[in-house]
Amino acid sequence: MKERTYSKGDFTKDLLPLTRRAQFLDWLKMDYGIFIKVGLTMLLFALPMIAIFLFKSMFISSLEATTDIDVAFSYIVYEALFNLAILLTSLVFVVGVSGLSRVFRLMSWNEPSMFKSDFFQGVKENYKNVVLIPVIVVGSYTLIAFGSDYLHLLMGQESLIPEIIKWSLIAILVFILIPPFLMSISMNSYYSNTFSGNFKNSFH
Repeated sequence: MKERTYSKGDFTKDLLPLTRRAQFLDWLKMDYGIFIKVGLTMLLFALPMIAIFLFKSMFISSLEATTDIDVAFSYIVYEALFNLAILLTSLVFVVGVSGLSRVFRLMSWNEPSMFKSDFFQGVKENYKNVVLIPVIVVGSYTLIAFGSDYLHLLMGQESLIPEIIKWSLIAILVFILIPPFLMSISMNSYYSNTFSGNFKNSFH
């Protein structure tokens, strides 16, 4: 049987972790298994989306270099279908994020977590607000990519205008919209608010 070493003195509030780093190390010392559970759970719910990304990169790359109009149009259709598949798998990934949000909240408050029950309770509490984020982000990217590819068909593959428009819109999506979305996910775990309320508050 493994021996355990206990403190000889009484536990006082002075022994509580004072910083987030100290709290993380305290959790790591007390229950490192929960970090393994969190990582494996996140990986499990991310696997479908990872598989779609890998398959898309291998399949689409073979069509990107073509100048044939029929094949180029097929590329647009296939990319749209892949983006739809990414959207559907991101909804699965959000299930994991929603459940783990409650687990993270309890850990940040230094409260014990019954991982399985807290995970499903987190899904129940958070999914309806968090699920809109991948719909907006992936849907916006799909429209941007489709518009860029269609402009390439009209203006030629050598034209830089569709690429300039595409990457300008992607920059707006990445640097202006996604950060508040990520902040609203965190806020959703702590505050009883609507999706639009959390998104609005994330700018403050």
